[in-house]
Amino acid sequence: MCSHVIFMFFVSVREIDGRGDESNRSGRLRLLDLAGNESAGRERARDFGTVNYSIQTLPIVVKAAAQRIQHVSYRESKLTRILQDSLNGNTKTAMLATFSPSSGSWKDTVATLELGQLIYSYKTTSTSTESRSID
Repeated sequence: MCSHVIFMFFVSVREIDGRGDESNRSGRLRLLDLAGNESAGRERARDFGTVNYSIQTLPIVVKAAAQRIQHVSYRESKLTRILQDSLNGNTKTAMLATFSPSSGSWKDTVATLELGQLIYSYKTTSTSTESRSID
């Protein structure tokens, strides 16, 4: 099977202090497993092309966002559209890269490390957003 797995968690906290003031904080957590170039027969080649297209567009979008280009094409793939909030700057982002130590997978390993380096070099800033209401 060749696909991405994406888990998205939305967390919201509502607090009321002793004076009756209410504050709301919310956040999102996205966990992704990006399918790579696993070996498969020819019948799966089209599926791999679609999955690899998403992975290939990710560095292009990250570079455009890092250079603060006015129009970043997040809609280039479903993956970059889903990650738009994570890539546009107001987030803390972490990447865990896994790869095979097999000598037959060296091209995939290099591509994974290059993507990891690109993501690592892309700096975002995160600010706390909090809403308050006073009764």
